[in-house]
Amino acid sequence: MRINNIQEPTQLKAGDVIFIPGAKDVREVKTYSIIEIGEEKKFLWPAKGKIINYFGKGTGRDPRGINIAVKPGEKVKASKSGEVIFAGNLRGYQGVVMINHGDGFITVYAGNSKLLVKEGEWVKQGQVIAISGENLHFEIRERDEARNPLDFLD
Repeated sequence: MRINNIQEPTQLKAGDVIFIPGAKDVREVKTYSIIEIGEEKKFLWPAKGKIINYFGKGTGRDPRGINIAVKPGEKVKASKSGEVIFAGNLRGYQGVVMINHGDGFITVYAGNSKLLVKEGEWVKQGQVIAISGENLHFEIRERDEARNPLDFLD
């Protein structure tokens, strides 16, 4: 903020140019307009099933989301429209999809047996993004902070 003489960071907007010390090249950051995002206020359930681990109370190693018991082969749907920012495996997680919704929220879908989307792809709310394994781990993050999905699901 000091180097760029920014008094109020909340006043930054798309198209503003900032200097980042140590940066080696100029990169454009993709932004989305409210028209592209639409008027979606709620998140949809990604799959049907019984919740077997609740947010913050999971017996597993990751209480940042909920775990839903689903039938293997169940369609997993995007909870909200956005850009796929990760599709693959992470340490300890198989079949992970992460979607950036462009409004400060990211959703995470893990435990899938087959992924149907790729990084950089734009998906619409309700679009099938994966085929489930036996359990679906689902997270909603707001600006990198895990939030209880049950507070947002419609």
